[in-house]
Amino acid sequence: MVVCGAPIGLGLTVTAHTPSSWDGTAVPEPALKRPLDLLAAGLGLLALGPVLAGIAAAIKLDSPGPVLYRATRTGRFGQPFTMYKFRTMQTRQDHTATRITTHGDRRITRVGRLLRSARLDELPQLWNVLTGDMSLVGPRPEDPRYTALYTGADRRALAVRPGITSLAALLYRDEDRLLVGADWERVYVGEVMPAKLAIDNAYVERQSVWLDVKILLATALAPLRLEGFIDLKGEVERLRGRQPVRQTGQEPATA
Repeated sequence: MVVCGAPIGLGLTVTAHTPSSWDGTAVPEPALKRPLDLLAAGLGLLALGPVLAGIAAAIKLDSPGPVLYRATRTGRFGQPFTMYKFRTMQTRQDHTATRITTHGDRRITRVGRLLRSARLDELPQLWNVLTGDMSLVGPRPEDPRYTALYTGADRRALAVRPGITSLAALLYRDEDRLLVGADWERVYVGEVMPAKLAIDNAYVERQSVWLDVKILLATALAPLRLEGFIDLKGEVERLRGRQPVRQTGQEPATA
């Protein structure tokens, strides 16, 4: 599925930094990653208790239905798990509804639109981090319908815990704008998903606590559209083992 050199429309070209195949074994996490996940998720749930309660009340007042949305996602080693989010859509049954949010999706509620813009709908996933199904940073968990399409090195992204945020998620935070029209799924499967996988697989190969800190900082700044203070494209280039291109657009000078 991952095509080396696949253009992603973000001013860079991503080449997957992965072996030609994956034997299904785990990729070691940085030693401090899991302890920091547990500490941050535990403290986050405690500190954000009043915020979580306020969001829950707003959701109930805005539209009928449950506060939480439960979705089956593919986790580490391809094992399914239940991912939690604040509900941001109408709950009425629609057998033609898509599993991915497309541009101008009318199912999104008023409160849901606000939550999505600030990514506050992801906060319940702190519980998923505590239970070990997820990490703060890692490839975003995908619907099993789409992970079934992974082939070869694509599955390298399943060697680690999925994350609440990731480099690919930040670079594609407005991906719904690319998913327009009747052929949105072809665009997602043929262009968006392979490009995101290339970034995710590169992260899996070169993950570090320091990189996670920068991704978390960019995530915190993203609602204010200030994530540009972190050179995300440069981080992708570093994951590929290349020296980032300077902001002038010129290749760096070589000795």
